Amino acid sequence: MNSYNENLHSSVVSSLNAQELELQKLKSQKDSATFSMYYAQGARITAAEKLQMTTSKYKFQQQVNNQAVSDSDMSTNVLTSANNVKTYVAKSVTNASVAAANVQIATNAIVKLASDTGSIFSIVNAADFGTEIYRQAEKAKQYMDQTAYLAERTSQSGMEASALVAKISANTLAEEATTADTSVKSLLSVTSAQLDATTTELATESQKLATSNTEEKKAEGTLEDINAVYHATQTAYDLTNKELNLGLGVVSIMGVSTADESEADVPVGDETHYTVQFSHFKTPFRNVVPPKPQTSQDGKTIQVYNPVENYYIMLAKTSKKDTFSISEADALVGKENSSQYIKIHQSEFVTVKDNVSDLGVITKKIFTSELEDTDGDAMILGNDYVIFVYAELRTNYKKIINTFDNYLSAASAKFTLQNQLSAPKSTDIIVTPNGLPSKTKNNTAAQADETQKQVVSFTVWEDKDYTVSYRCMFLPHNKSFIKDLLTVEGLNAIESEAEGLERIADFYDPKIASTSTEITSTEAEITGIDAQLKEANDELKSTQSKAKKKSTDAKEKAALEKQEKQLENSIAALLLEKEKLTTKLEELQNKLTQYETGRQTEIEDLESSKKHVKPGFYFDLLTAEQVPAGSYTTTSQAKGSHLNEITRQILTIIDDTEALKVDIQVLKNNANQFVKDCKTLIKDIASKKGLDTLKNDAEAILKDVENMTDSLNAAKKEFVTLINDIIKLVKDIKSEASLLQLFEELIIIAEGYVNILNGYACSRQEMIIEPETTDNFGNRLINTKMYIPAVLSISNNASVEENAQFTNALSDFQKTADFIYLAGNSANLNNYQNQQS
Repeated sequence: MNSYNENLHSSVVSSLNAQELELQKLKSQKDSATFSMYYAQGARITAAEKLQMTTSKYKFQQQVNNQAVSDSDMSTNVLTSANNVKTYVAKSVTNASVAAANVQIATNAIVKLASDTGSIFSIVNAADFGTEIYRQAEKAKQYMDQTAYLAERTSQSGMEASALVAKISANTLAEEATTADTSVKSLLSVTSAQLDATTTELATESQKLATSNTEEKKAEGTLEDINAVYHATQTAYDLTNKELNLGLGVVSIMGVSTADESEADVPVGDETHYTVQFSHFKTPFRNVVPPKPQTSQDGKTIQVYNPVENYYIMLAKTSKKDTFSISEADALVGKENSSQYIKIHQSEFVTVKDNVSDLGVITKKIFTSELEDTDGDAMILGNDYVIFVYAELRTNYKKIINTFDNYLSAASAKFTLQNQLSAPKSTDIIVTPNGLPSKTKNNTAAQADETQKQVVSFTVWEDKDYTVSYRCMFLPHNKSFIKDLLTVEGLNAIESEAEGLERIADFYDPKIASTSTEITSTEAEITGIDAQLKEANDELKSTQSKAKKKSTDAKEKAALEKQEKQLENSIAALLLEKEKLTTKLEELQNKLTQYETGRQTEIEDLESSKKHVKPGFYFDLLTAEQVPAGSYTTTSQAKGSHLNEITRQILTIIDDTEALKVDIQVLKNNANQFVKDCKTLIKDIASKKGLDTLKNDAEAILKDVENMTDSLNAAKKEFVTLINDIIKLVKDIKSEASLLQLFEELIIIAEGYVNILNGYACSRQEMIIEPETTDNFGNRLINTKMYIPAVLSISNNASVEENAQFTNALSDFQKTADFIYLAGNSANLNNYQNQQS
């Protein structure tokens, strides 16, 4: 390589390396800022939850304290009344005793007087019987006897009153009233202290929420700033790579080159292949390259200027990206060891699309088994690699430019191949009392039973050879206080929206401006024609008026008629021109409307594309992987499920069967019929249609099974054994619920026959929501609050090297049904009460 090419190559490599190092630095800063913001959002949500709970507690304690104040006032009144009773009862006892004694004295005197009156009456009776004195004495005796009787009665009532008053326990009542008043005052003191403490706590939590809001917004701003710098650096790297390094990159699963991705080290491809993409080498001396005629796809002959004879794609370890040289590339090509490069002959890439001479880009799919790295080692999953492109230039081109060096690109952005784990489908994640959906008549899940613990369950297909752990997390979904937080879509929209608006403006604004200018110009032309028409019409009227005058001679009249004819022709031409311009103006106005409508529609689409569903905070695979232990629960195989056992037995049979040929369409039809008949059986069981109907359903299912085993003829014997085992399993089932579960799982197996043929086993996972279960921020679940279950599939191998070969997967929590956590049992209720206190 001559000194110019060496310096140029070194400059390109240095520029790309510097930008890639800056990208990696910014990527680390961005990840750090993302985690900081995630935990700041967690602190803000936690503060909002605590404030909400504290507010509820404050309202409750305020009611209790108000009641305690009322009770205290009542107890004070009761104590005052009891003390008054004590005082007045004592006086009443004394007065009653005195009164009873005085009444007794009076009674004794009256009785003695009555006795004397009786003696007098006896004397009068003996001496003056029948006389006036006798009659008066008799009446006096009667009065005195009655008076003596009443006096005795009064004396008895006085003594009874004295006894009853003496029985009143006014002292005991006063003591109890004093005790009750003291207790109520103590209770008031406690409730007041609790209310004061809760008031202080409420102020503290309010302050914490305000502080956490401020910190969260600071974290958001930091992340947004770093994200903007990161994207700017990424754009700079992309432009440099495009202009100086053929735009070389590895295409991901989504069809985006690593050179264009927001994450420079995003895993691409899968464990079997990856795709390299780069643009053609363009000669700086196009005039000296003899063109080669090529036929384009539209059948036209195009002169193509191509200085390259062959391209070679080479794979290198990341450690060699700065040291791999053109001499090493020359040596690899010279050895003709095709396992260390992929050769692309010009017959493969010199194809022309449409009527253009630009060759565009080259895309090459490479299987990991067909290309070793530059050291001759096979590609290892989980390790970082780069791609080099070596261009072997045409000999005549080298002679013309008097340089016989070939071209070697700089290294591509690094990439990694990994095995992709599977996450459960959002529709398969359910939360019920027993882990299985309880179907109602309209086939919707019934409401959870508040008396049972809730269970999260889901089915998932995973490669039979993978060791996978499933972490279940609960994302809070309380819209009342989780709002106005930065989300993944919101962060991405900051850059994508600006880029989108710029793209829309670049496309529409020039067209709108050009069309508007044309409209203005056309309107001006129409205005000019209108002026000419007015002038011509005025002149025509004047000419016609002159021609009609009698004084006009024949020669002048002929001249006027000729002039009139010319004016009429001119007016006709102007009207025709105006009609054309008017039609053109309508077309331009319609075109302008279309441009403006299209521009507005794309802006609205751009706005709707950043719409976030749930939850209202930042959460993605990166943050899910960093959720600490204690903030998630690992699931386990569901009790009573046979999914994993049966699917693994089927996979064992398939693996052990040589030359197993499967007619996919026949198997699909049989599986669909099996699923249909199983659903009919389940429906008939639920409808309780009777034994005969169920027998007919079972016979139809057995026929379907026989048809499926016929389509797997090479392993028919083994499948018959498996089916017999399942039949025995059915016979051993004791409950209708277990039978229904088995048939539902058989339906899942039949519907997933393609997964089984691809080596995937299915399992049902579950976890019980216990009182100590927490959300993803480490806070215990709150009764009656809403949560979203999210499941992270993560490699669980013994070594870090093995785990590095896998890409984890997160369920689509935005489409997963949320649920209300119910503290149904006493433990859960105590948990809720503890949180309240």
